[in-house]
Amino acid sequence: MQHPKIAVIATLTALAMTFAMPSDAEAFFRVGGDLRWVPVAEEVMSEEGDQFKPHRQMHSFGLSGRALFGFEYFSVGSRVALTLHTFSDSDLNFTQIDLNAHLRSAMPFTRVRFFLEAGPSVSLDISEVGFNAGTGVEVDLLGWPLLDLNLGLGAQYSHVFIGTGPNQSRINNGLRGMVTVGADFSLF
Repeated sequence: MQHPKIAVIATLTALAMTFAMPSDAEAFFRVGGDLRWVPVAEEVMSEEGDQFKPHRQMHSFGLSGRALFGFEYFSVGSRVALTLHTFSDSDLNFTQIDLNAHLRSAMPFTRVRFFLEAGPSVSLDISEVGFNAGTGVEVDLLGWPLLDLNLGLGAQYSHVFIGTGPNQSRINNGLRGMVTVGADFSLF
C-alpha cells in the first residue's frame, strides 16, 4: 500500500517542480538600464602634484545599460555606465565611462537584490585608463515576472584620469554615493 502513495507524492512533486521552474527560467537573459543621481562623494583631485577637494554639485547624474545571464537568485553580466560629474568650479567637470563586469544576487523570497561590479574607467577627455568598483542594493517595486522596476542605493570607488592638455592630466580619486531608478526586461 505504501508504494502507490509514494508514487502519487512523487508524481505531484514532479508536476509542481515542472510548472514552478519556468518562473525561474524566464529570467535567464535580461537587459536593463537605470538613471543614476550622484549627489555625494568623498573625493580628492590631483593635478601636477597638488591635491584638493572639489565641491560636488547636486546635479551630477548619469545612466547605464546592462545585460545579465543567469537566474533570479544569481546572475552575471556586464554594465556600461556614463556619468556626468559636476562641481562648483565648472573647469573640473568631467564625464566618466565605466565598462564593468556585473554580479547580481537576490535575497530569497524577497524583491531585494544586491550587486557587485568592477572594471576600467575613462573620462571623455581621455588621458589614461583608470578603474572603479561598486556595490549596492536594489528593490523591485513591481514584482512582475517579465519586468522589474528597480529603486536602489549604491556606492562606487573610482580612480579616473582626466586629460587637461597635451601630456597632462588630473586624477579624480574617491568614494561616491548614488541613487538609481531603473528597469530590467526578461527576454527568455
